[in-house]
Amino acid sequence: MNLALTLDYELWGDGTGSVFDEIIYPTDRFLALCDEFAIKATIFFEVVEYWKIKEEFNSGNSMGYAKDPALAMEDQIIRACRAGHDIQLHFHPQWLNAYFDAGKWQVEKSCWKLYQVPLVSSKEFTLGLSELINKGKKTLEKILKPVNPRYECNIFRAGGYNIEPSKHIVSALKSNGFKMDSSVFPGGYAHDELSEYDYRSVKVDDSYWYCGENQYLRRALLPLVSLSCRFMRL
Repeated sequence: MNLALTLDYELWGDGTGSVFDEIIYPTDRFLALCDEFAIKATIFFEVVEYWKIKEEFNSGNSMGYAKDPALAMEDQIIRACRAGHDIQLHFHPQWLNAYFDAGKWQVEKSCWKLYQVPLVSSKEFTLGLSELINKGKKTLEKILKPVNPRYECNIFRAGGYNIEPSKHIVSALKSNGFKMDSSVFPGGYAHDELSEYDYRSVKVDDSYWYCGENQYLRRALLPLVSLSCRFMRL
């Protein structure tokens, strides 16, 4: 059996936490262990959170940081890429309209699930779903292609594993050249205010991409098992 060791590179879902304490320092320790045991991992980089932090810092608000947190994130994934690790796309839609106020990030709890992002831009959302995915892909490729010209952003993980109903999401991913998703995992289930998905009928040995609305699309099985969830071909 092959294992794909992955981690989500992000602050807490409600926007709390320090980039250095919750992301940079723990990831440094994680990468050191990977180096010690000759392990390569996939880092799912929360790109919308990164955009917001970078924009806020560049606007003149240090957010209490002594040094640029967005630059620290860039430097870290560049080092990880040089060491042979993979960096792929991840985002939580509650960050799309987030703003920094009263010393902390205010995220939009009414947009916690990916399907709530409209297909096209609107008054409330400056980016439609496909545009959002495309911008995220280009962001990572701009940072990492100078390090590895063969690098390609083509794997995705939805924030909170919230990827159903997924028909339009799959279409947007495929139109942007994505080859795999890592949001669906066998037996997964959540039903509350912030997360709603049901993958209980997905078996460990299934070769399916879940398409929502009680429908499955048959796909070839990729022989990779993630420690948190399985990669599936699109």
